[in-house]
Amino acid sequence: MEVNNTLLKNLDHLGSWGILTTDVDSKITGWNRWLEKHTGQKSEQVVGRTLFDVFPELVIRGLDRYYSQALTGQSGILSQRFHAYLLPMPPTVASASLMNMQQTAKINPLMEGERIIGTLTLIEDVTERVATEFELRQQAQSLEDANRHKDEFLAMLAHELRNPLAPIRNGIRLLDHVATESSEARDTRQMIERQVTHMARLIDDLMDVSRIVRGKVRLQKEPCDLVQILRDVAHDYEAILADNGLTLFAELPTEPCWMEGDVTRLSQVISNLLHNANKFTNKGGRVWLKAKIDAAASLITISVQDDGIGMSAETVAKVFDTFSQAESSLARSKGGLGLGLALVKGLVELHEGRVEAYSSGLGKGSEFRVRLPLKKAAPLKTLTAPVPTTEKLQPKRVLVIEDNRDTALSMKMLLRHMGFDVQIAHSGPDGVELAKRILPDVILCDLGLPELDGFGVARTLRSDAATCDMLLIAQSGYGQENDILKSREAGFDLHLVKPIDFLQLQGLITSAENRRLKT
Repeated sequence: MEVNNTLLKNLDHLGSWGILTTDVDSKITGWNRWLEKHTGQKSEQVVGRTLFDVFPELVIRGLDRYYSQALTGQSGILSQRFHAYLLPMPPTVASASLMNMQQTAKINPLMEGERIIGTLTLIEDVTERVATEFELRQQAQSLEDANRHKDEFLAMLAHELRNPLAPIRNGIRLLDHVATESSEARDTRQMIERQVTHMARLIDDLMDVSRIVRGKVRLQKEPCDLVQILRDVAHDYEAILADNGLTLFAELPTEPCWMEGDVTRLSQVISNLLHNANKFTNKGGRVWLKAKIDAAASLITISVQDDGIGMSAETVAKVFDTFSQAESSLARSKGGLGLGLALVKGLVELHEGRVEAYSSGLGKGSEFRVRLPLKKAAPLKTLTAPVPTTEKLQPKRVLVIEDNRDTALSMKMLLRHMGFDVQIAHSGPDGVELAKRILPDVILCDLGLPELDGFGVARTLRSDAATCDMLLIAQSGYGQENDILKSREAGFDLHLVKPIDFLQLQGLITSAENRRLKT
């Protein structure tokens, strides 16, 4: 008893702990003030009684084994709500407070020198810790829910913005096929096309940045010649820069430069940098695209430099931040959401590279340097020459299933100008019925159809022997990875995001159908 009283006296200052000791016969020998306060039982009421007489629940629940093990030198832990094992207690105010207490009990052998003389139970009040952990879990769940709602909103916003762009772009392409037009009409058409392209780019950038922030972008890496990618992007942008009165100077290595990368995303990086130079360089200005290989370090440094409006030191420091723009008066006159460079940074880092911005100040131009790791050697590729054929394999019959009548009509007119025989249906069931009746070569199907959605249309057609081999192309304002995956799982061959590039569509239809007919 003297040992236990000394122990309790030494440990009783630990006000947030309950201390209970027993002898080797499981009789209670120590009961501190914390237990008196929280159970309503005074020390003299319990000391000398058997532990399992005071707490019969320990035996009922099979927890008396922890005390048997403690007498053999082992320690055990009962985590949280330890009071459930210590009840029933007398109906006191103190015991009522204990009912809501979260506790952890540590059951140890009680030693005197090398000899075990009983058990020592330390009961810790962890109510605040458990409440904090619960609150943190709730906050994490709330943040996860908010992120999910944001993603759903952005996807819906992109869908709703892309849908009206589709008939506008279709109309522009249709005007390309009319015989003559005045210079005013031609200028107007080109202006509309530029703005539609700009709007589509903003939507794509917004979705891409959102996916990068959430870690949802998956690169399709393969061995690729980065120099060839730079040449292709420079070729595409030369005319765009020229239309703005700018001159592009490309200084690129003559030999191939191989790396493991996503061709589409790498092209997007360089395109965004050239797009930025185009926006912030005045007419008559110059833009340089350079690349330098460091073979020893297996690195390539790509530089996009301009003699445009430049940046202040404050702007350089935050230029890659999402929604960051240069000084508002300049940035707003040039338009944009401040997403392009944030997207560049995210895509470069996904390729294990880095990007840096430089400027000597306002009016002194800007430079962006991208450093990327290289692959040591080019992969071996075996190229098979195409088999000559005199038969034109381009499909003739196209079925458009689209509930937006403006989009459907503009697609029909444009596809007819391309030489296709086109039919239209405005709902899922009508589309399935018409497909089975006319047996088209290609079906362009919207996903958000009334009565039967596009996924249901694809599954229905794939399950019918008469229509299972048709070329099915999904078209939608939704273009996230899970949307494309759902299209593929439903049976679509391709998934195109609105507004559709019809020159690209014509090539996709022809090449895909040629492969199908040849096999």
